[in-house]
Amino acid sequence: MIPINSDFPLSNKRVCYLPSESIKSLLLDLSVTLPRYLYQRALAQTLKQYYENALKTESVSKLLPSNNHFTHLSDFPIQLLKKQLPKRMSLDLLSCFYEALWRELTHYLIRSGIDIEFIRSWAEYEVNQVDDETYPVFEPFIQSLEPLMKDQEQHCDGVPLDTFKAMLMEFASHDDLDRFAETYAVSLPKSLRKNEYKMLLKAALDAENLLNESTLYAIESGTYKDLEKIATKQNVTIKKTLDLSQKVESLSHTINRQESTLKKIESDVMVSIHKNELKALKKRITHLERHANEKTKELNDYRIMLKTNKRPRGNTLRLAFSVVLIFFAVGLITYVLQDVGFVQTINAIFNAVSIGEKGVMEHYHAWLETWIGH
Repeated sequence: MIPINSDFPLSNKRVCYLPSESIKSLLLDLSVTLPRYLYQRALAQTLKQYYENALKTESVSKLLPSNNHFTHLSDFPIQLLKKQLPKRMSLDLLSCFYEALWRELTHYLIRSGIDIEFIRSWAEYEVNQVDDETYPVFEPFIQSLEPLMKDQEQHCDGVPLDTFKAMLMEFASHDDLDRFAETYAVSLPKSLRKNEYKMLLKAALDAENLLNESTLYAIESGTYKDLEKIATKQNVTIKKTLDLSQKVESLSHTINRQESTLKKIESDVMVSIHKNELKALKKRITHLERHANEKTKELNDYRIMLKTNKRPRGNTLRLAFSVVLIFFAVGLITYVLQDVGFVQTINAIFNAVSIGEKGVMEHYHAWLETWIGH
């Protein structure tokens, strides 16, 4: 086994045995996503360990295309890293990966403002629920977490956009680019689009001093076939199929735009959900407040009847108890909205009820005004 490093933030290494559902539950409870670069870093560290161990018995030329390949492992996008993983990962390799992933994830949560003691307590509880000390199967584990993984702004597949382009230009093949497109469900064009062909044609004609007003008009207004005819007539060669650099540019632009669109959609959805929840809570509070007023008036009527020695109908104690319960419900909702102390809220509720209708409504309206002010 690869030992837990000294900088590993969690004391119990059995956290590495936890299934993906544990991480998903934690992230959803904390309302945080999983930055894709955490996964990329864990993969890069795992492959470095793998190559360092393998290079003890094998030469670089048998394992890697060049030393340059090994040097840039930490900059490789996720898909290029996954391509290099052995089909069957050893226990040592799985240990290295899950340790690296948990280390990156825990440090990220701490940077996000989550208390380390909370994370440790959560981890201790979760590992106590795990009987089988085996590492999760790699592929299903990652597939389960994929919906929660998001790239940062101007990042693509776990690395900065410029790094993504540079690594693909140097180390990727056309098949690799097709796999990227399939993974991110984007369309990778096989040939130049009309506007791209038009730009190349104008540049080529201009370089040969063949671009005049009539030709420019024909290019701007022509169809794709018209453009090809102009190129043939002027003896200019424009390659229609995309070369590697053009594919890389198209792929990176499309993926980055898609990620930005998804983030905006998610943001709009969350705002909509939040507004609907607030609207429902306000409606519930209004209903409870009205009901509380009615019950308080009814209770005061009973008190007046008791003072005048008239026997009230019904059960006074039961009515009083129902009023307390109503105000308890109102106070509890207010407590959730205001995020005040629970004991403070309960004390305020009973203090309010004990001093009658006037005190009740003064306390409650104070809560309501504070919440609305937020």
